[in-house]
Amino acid sequence: QLVPTARIDGVVIGPEEVVRPTQPSGQRPMVTFWPTNMTIPGFQSTPQVQLDLNGKFSFMNVAPGEYTVNVRVMSAPTPSAGRGGPSQSQRTTLWATADVSVNGDPVDVTLNLEPAMTMTGHMVFDVTTVPPPAPLTNMRVTLNAMALAGGLPSPSPGQAQVDAHGAFTIGGVTPGRFR
Repeated sequence: QLVPTARIDGVVIGPEEVVRPTQPSGQRPMVTFWPTNMTIPGFQSTPQVQLDLNGKFSFMNVAPGEYTVNVRVMSAPTPSAGRGGPSQSQRTTLWATADVSVNGDPVDVTLNLEPAMTMTGHMVFDVTTVPPPAPLTNMRVTLNAMALAGGLPSPSPGQAQVDAHGAFTIGGVTPGRFR
């Protein structure tokens, strides 16, 4: 039985230097998609396409089903003020995601880039069973991303050092499943 496939066309909206780099060597963001419910027969990998110079993308021959379309990119470096004036560049993680339904007709989607989130927390120890390690500043908290459909890992934001009071902050966190 033949199943009608469709096309997912889209555009990424965000800072000009990220979405439409003017230098030929400028790296353009990659857009991915995967089944939302992970049960579409025959779906074995996570397709990726690079944005064209106008910030547009297309996925061809997409089987009917529910999908999540995603883009994650680092912003262009911006100078930051440090001691004694401007210093190294700061980069911000930007992301966008959208759920789409494919039923045989072409699908249009707009992904609006927005800054990634920050996760903060506090280490707590039950001192009745095990004393906390000393000093707490020797500890690190790592946020590991779980794999998407087809085994492609989503980007991990990294790790943070715990301060003397047990607090930590991890920046650059985008929606996803982590452990």
